[in-house]
Amino acid sequence: MRRYLVIMGIVLGLLLAPVAEARRCYYCDVANVENCPGVQITCAEKDDCYTGRGAVLGLPMVITKGCVESSQCGLERQFTYMNTNYTVLNYCCRSELCNRVIRIKNRTLSDVASATTNVRSAKTGLMLLLVLFLLWAW
Repeated sequence: MRRYLVIMGIVLGLLLAPVAEARRCYYCDVANVENCPGVQITCAEKDDCYTGRGAVLGLPMVITKGCVESSQCGLERQFTYMNTNYTVLNYCCRSELCNRVIRIKNRTLSDVASATTNVRSAKTGLMLLLVLFLLWAW
């Protein structure tokens, strides 16, 4: 019985411990096309994938993709591309290769944040079900 308690403690510790893992995202430098294909890169453990979008009246939209610290999500940044000053807004996502194509037309940043919260809630629910199953089986 003591052995089962030790095993349960280890399993619970592993399940509830925060897991930081690097994710892969698409990267492309500034492009003037809606869908720059990008190449896959591995981000730092705490980075999110992002797609930056910006436009200047009368010119095509520009985008950029890659990894960014989560504190930069939803923020604007300035840069010059082809002798034109752009303001680009960073749209972030947190799953593997999630910035391949991001459609934001009718979505707000709060919608994106809400989707992230729902994923976390689902993971927590699955962990709780596993713990309950282990306790039942014990």
